[in-house]
Amino acid sequence: MVTRNLLGFLFWLKALFALSLALSILAFFSYRIVVLRKAALVGKIDFGSDLPGSSGSQGNANVAPSRCYKNDTNLARIEPPNSILFGFHLNWQIQLPLNVTTILAPYKPGIYNAFVQIDGSKATGQEYDANLVIWHGQQISLAGGGVLELTIEPISDISKLTDDLLNRIATQCRTINQQYGVPILLRYGHEMNGPWTLYGLKPLAYRAAFQRLAKIMRTKTNVTAMLWSPNVGIAYPFNSNEGIPKAGTPDFIELDTNGDGKLNGLDDPYLPYYPGDEYVDWNSQAGLSLYWYPDVTKTNIAAPPTFFQDYLTGSGPTVSTDVDAKTYNASVRNFYEVFANKRNKPIILSESGAPFIGSLANGPGELAIKRGWYLQILNQTITSQFPKLKAVVNFEEKKQDDKGSYIKDWALTHNLTVLAQLNKDLTTLKSLTVQADYMTFKCDGSITLGSTTSNHRRGIAMDL
Repeated sequence: MVTRNLLGFLFWLKALFALSLALSILAFFSYRIVVLRKAALVGKIDFGSDLPGSSGSQGNANVAPSRCYKNDTNLARIEPPNSILFGFHLNWQIQLPLNVTTILAPYKPGIYNAFVQIDGSKATGQEYDANLVIWHGQQISLAGGGVLELTIEPISDISKLTDDLLNRIATQCRTINQQYGVPILLRYGHEMNGPWTLYGLKPLAYRAAFQRLAKIMRTKTNVTAMLWSPNVGIAYPFNSNEGIPKAGTPDFIELDTNGDGKLNGLDDPYLPYYPGDEYVDWNSQAGLSLYWYPDVTKTNIAAPPTFFQDYLTGSGPTVSTDVDAKTYNASVRNFYEVFANKRNKPIILSESGAPFIGSLANGPGELAIKRGWYLQILNQTITSQFPKLKAVVNFEEKKQDDKGSYIKDWALTHNLTVLAQLNKDLTTLKSLTVQADYMTFKCDGSITLGSTTSNHRRGIAMDL
């Protein structure tokens, strides 16, 4: 009898211990979730009352809404003063901002790019992955902050996207700004001057669509800036008859900027698509073509030393070897002069990089190619020559080339040797670039620089 009672006691003692252990583990993970959630929300931006034109009531009604009006300064929304945002376009399925900040510690990149497609032909609420958009902002917040370059690519008729859909996108941008403390560069309808997008070579519809979203965004938030991002126009119209409007149509007349009845290299690759100064905060000379994109045959090739500045300004030794002078108009291809100098717009390389092909044994090594590329852009000479260059985003992926012959590796953080050198170089590049933990964002879209590591969550402080 005593033995049976003892065994029963031991059984219930073990059961109670197991239950206590299970509850302790559950409590621990619940606590971690709360901590992570709190970490992402501590840096909220207080918008005060709603901006004029928006509906509903959010924020602190005791804060004057005039705080959040865009100030008339020489800086655009989300433009860092006298510094460059340096960061990465990630493959978010395998690499997150927190992974990047860990391997680059203590350096905290200032910007990350993400792609989202929208299909206006789908049912309301199904046009795009709304949860994914919010998740991108949350992940940047959890990593210590920074700017989200959000690339939204319409894959249906851009002119038929409803105001309701655009309002939902703008409201989500405000949520990311306000709840997660993450500013956004909204890269809407990128590479519109190329035939490979559904909205490409359709300047009238594109400009109207961009303007419509910009107007809606202005009623929601000044912490999301509108980013206009054409493809680099050196090879425009890209040696293809695909997608070119018929002669005499309104779109063709817009694109035939010299009025000779032809669309070729003598025409302007940029201005026909430009929505207007009042709608554009940032300009971009990026897209797939402001990579170093060599015509690879048997060997790896490093970028020529003046490639970046030649392609940014539309002239120089690299350009002269790539174009036919008889059908090339350099005066309309100086992107920096037209948009940075004349319009005072900040410039971003929305996607950038130099590829290494591991299957090719000859030519420069991976370190030489990739380091040569980012140091060609991030150096004192270039930043002095092009002071409105305010952001550089490296394409952090491997990708098969158009012919399917090679795998091109653009990443800086995947190879340990390249990563180690990048970490060393970032130590010296601190004077040119601004890190996430050195920026304070305000609801009027302005940025002030200064260490924020002692305030709020990991590295990023918001004006509360």
